[in-house]
Amino acid sequence: MRLVKYVVENDAVVLQIYNGLNYTLYVTLVVSNGTYTVAEPVVLKPMRINTIPVIGIENATIAQLYSPVTEYELGDYPIPINQYGFPLVTFTLSPGNLQAISAVQGGSNELITSLIAILLSASVIMIIILIQRGILK
Repeated sequence: MRLVKYVVENDAVVLQIYNGLNYTLYVTLVVSNGTYTVAEPVVLKPMRINTIPVIGIENATIAQLYSPVTEYELGDYPIPINQYGFPLVTFTLSPGNLQAISAVQGGSNELITSLIAILLSASVIMIIILIQRGILK
């Protein structure tokens, strides 16, 4: 995932995020200005630039994408999570810039690690469910 372009205006920010993966991502977008935060679920279509407007936040400075999972869904997990799930990537925004270039914190290695953690956790959960139902012994 890559932040292609963003526009920070009075009470809104419009993000263009490229999803270079071959599948649709269902993530939580969290935009903050340091004192106020807006969180909303977003769908990032595969292999395209997705335009996401976020209304109701002034002078946005940070945009983060989270995998929307809970401790209950993951069970034991190697990556710390919060109320939004666990972070995939953080983008730093500059208020007042109309077409600034993204400053991505965290690289693709973190994303790959996070996705692997999700898949491993989902596999463990599925095996537990299958054992409890008596399908696997």
